[in-house]
This record gives sequence, C-alpha cells and structure tokens, in this order.
Amino acid sequence: MRGSEVDVRGLKFLVTGGAGLVGGSICRSIAGSGGQVRAFDDLSAYPDESLRYLFDTDAGIDLIVGDIRDGAAMAAALRDQDVVIHAAALADVAACTRVPAECESVNVDGTATVLGAARRAGVRRAVFVSSASVYGNGGLGGDGPQVFAESAAPDPISVYGRSKLAGERIALAADAPDHTVVVRYFSVYGAPQIPKEGSHSWAVAIFAMRAMLDLPIQLNGGGHQIRDFTHIDDIVEGTIRAAVTDRASGRIINIGNGIGTSICDVATELAEYFPAMDVVSTNMPAGDPAGGVADLEVCRGLLNWQPGVSFSEGVREYVDWISRNPSAIPAWLRVMAEGA
Repeated sequence: MRGSEVDVRGLKFLVTGGAGLVGGSICRSIAGSGGQVRAFDDLSAYPDESLRYLFDTDAGIDLIVGDIRDGAAMAAALRDQDVVIHAAALADVAACTRVPAECESVNVDGTATVLGAARRAGVRRAVFVSSASVYGNGGLGGDGPQVFAESAAPDPISVYGRSKLAGERIALAADAPDHTVVVRYFSVYGAPQIPKEGSHSWAVAIFAMRAMLDLPIQLNGGGHQIRDFTHIDDIVEGTIRAAVTDRASGRIINIGNGIGTSICDVATELAEYFPAMDVVSTNMPAGDPAGGVADLEVCRGLLNWQPGVSFSEGVREYVDWISRNPSAIPAWLRVMAEGA
C-alpha cells in the first residue's frame, strides 16, 4: 500500500467497518503515518480466512468488535476520539437486493446511530462513506460515459444506492457532527480485495481469481457496463484528506478517477496475464447500473488532489498480489472450481 501524504499525527481516529477492505486499508494507512486509530467492526462481512488479509493485527490498531446499531457500544468506542470515518455498511448491491430490511437497518439506522453518537461525544470531524450508486443508471452518450457531478440530482436504482442516499441525508443533517463530509466512492478495486459469494461487484478481483482457477469469466449483460475503477490506495488517500480538510465540511466529494472502463475491458486487461481464460456472457442482474465516471472538480478544488493510480498499474499489482497469496481465494470459489 502506498503511504498517505496527510499528516495525521496527534489525531485519534475511529473507523467503522475497520476490518473490511476499505476500513482496514484506512486503518493501516493512518497507523503507518503516525496517527492513532481504532477499528470498530462486527466481523460479519468476511470469514476468518479472509479477515487475516483485510485486517492487520500487527499494525498497532485497536479492534472493537460490535454492532454499529448498538448506541452504547458506539458511545464507548467514540469516547475521546477526534475523527470518525464511517465505512461500515452492507456494502454489496446483490446482498442488499436479497435482504432489503437488513440493508435499511445497517446502512440507514446504523448510520444514524454512529453519527448521533459522534455528535454527542464531541467528535470534531466525521466522514460518511457513500457510493456512486446514488447517481443511478448513467450509461453511454454521444460523448462517451455519463459524467456524474456532485450537484446532479440523485436517482438510485438499487436498494443499496437508496440506502446510501438516505445515509448522506443523515450525515448532512443539522444534528450531525459539526464537521461532516460525504465521500462518494466509485468502483473500488485493488489488493487485498476479496469477493463475496453471490455478488456481482468487484470485477477485477473475481475475474482474476476465476482465471487462476480456470473458471470462465462471466460478463453480466455482455459486460458493456461502464465503471470508474478507483484503486484502494486512492480511495484511502482521498478519504483521509477529506477527514482533515476543514473546508470540506458539509460537502459531498466524488472519489474516482474520471476514466470510464467497461467490464469487457477488465477481461481484456486480465487476458494479458491469463491468456487461456474463457469468457462467457450472462444475464444482467437486478440493480446493476450502466454506470458512469466521476467529475473531479470538487475533489481537486477542496482537497487539492485527485486519484492517480492508473487502471493498468492497479490490475498488474492485483494480479501480482493474488499470485503471491493464492490462499486469499475464498473457499466458496474453490468449491465451485472443484465442481466444475
């Protein structure tokens, strides 16, 4: 992981979802840059075999196991903290579609609990992790993929997207912590990303793992969807910058690369490393948007920065990582390969 350029020394951070891909990566970056960081997670998103890659037990990071909907647990975790980064969520379009009530409970009620507890605890700064899924369908126009600016009217098409939009409204309400910023992530990828069973997200990770196991690469709807793939290191850097930038208070900020890549293009990129892989077309799942790319004007203006890891570089790094860590391939995928 690339080190953060942000000075976080002397600050105390609480990161919800701190044992997941994004939260764990944020925690490692803060700890490695001299900040104090505490992770809060219920450890339900991944099996133990995956957690050892996602959460670094040797990085000097406190881990509190708890549920973000538990007000008392959140109050205790937030005591004496300067910053909260709320990354915990049921962060999977497919899972949220299958269990919409759980999505509402975790992503909406949980957000209200976390940010309410943060305000009462006197936390000075808060970051709510949202998603480009709030923008809606997007797609291709005459000039290429649709560009999503933060000023655009949200129009989510999935249960997950609607839950994130509700979370944004809670985050920017008058009773939220004084310095609260919303970051809208575009398509996150990069090591140590590990796909979840039944999901249709995380194309780079699932395609690379399937290719390693000689399973066919599945292009939902033919793979014409556009994604703005944003490397995990850039996601981390943008989030930490948003957390410490005073003028970001009360704002919504896209964290993306501003470059559109089709899902077909992901398969093409990976074919350089797995030339024998088989590619098939499958049905389009519910809630899977046509996609678009981030407008980065606000990110550049407020944070004086924009993401910079190229997609080719990020894919190469991911292939290198999974080749060195084949045991990171989850058991459910290995079982699938054995039965193929």
